[in-house]
Amino acid sequence: MMNFGLIGKKLAHSFSPQFFSKRWSEKGLLNWKYQIYEVENEHDLGKLLEDTDVKGFNVTIPYKISIIPLLKGLSRQASEIGAVNVIFRASQGWIGHNTDGPAFLQCLEKHYPIKKEGKVLVLGTGGASHAIRWALRKYGWPFLVCGRANADIRWEALENLKMDEIKLVLNTTPLGMHPNAEDLPPLPYHLFLPGTDAIDLIYNPSETLFLKRFKQAGGNTHNGLEMLEIQAIMSEKWWIEQLETNQKISFHNP
Repeated sequence: MMNFGLIGKKLAHSFSPQFFSKRWSEKGLLNWKYQIYEVENEHDLGKLLEDTDVKGFNVTIPYKISIIPLLKGLSRQASEIGAVNVIFRASQGWIGHNTDGPAFLQCLEKHYPIKKEGKVLVLGTGGASHAIRWALRKYGWPFLVCGRANADIRWEALENLKMDEIKLVLNTTPLGMHPNAEDLPPLPYHLFLPGTDAIDLIYNPSETLFLKRFKQAGGNTHNGLEMLEIQAIMSEKWWIEQLETNQKISFHNP
């Protein structure tokens, strides 16, 4: 049996189990199984990695950065991004990789074949934000990061920002995610120019209040489902590569 799974804190409505189970059944991988592993804290996360017979995990909120010290090595991509969303148990120990960044870059290239003149406002500073910023750098689109710490601008200072420079607002926070669908990032929405675009990495609900605000003002909006599917397929491909190459990988110290 080849066991895989998803590590996170609240996973009851996760997309991944159904996605992978259906995909692997259609591909005839009947001995590949996927399930969720809710982990309450980092201590339990370490214990799970020590005790499990799972071959590979996807990693989601809130462990994309905090899992790194528990790994033996990172792929070059994960090292560049500074966050991990997929891991594999190699003979040397757990190794980490990141498919969020290239998945989002693929979405950018599809929806913005010509970059808009101006900047992107990235909301949040967690693991998903690290991947998004990596993709924006690769794409060559200037951005500002908004958050409580380690950010270019804090939430409470947003009203002082020149909103006419912002062409795309990108939410990487969990604000508005099911079951707290009434939440939304604390932005001065009235200050953005009509037609400002928005992307929310949340996919449940399919249209968050955050996206509705920008859509009502004439902006193009996208949720996170497309990126999620792309990164999942990339994760599967990476797992298979590790299995086929006898778990050999170039290591970078976490």
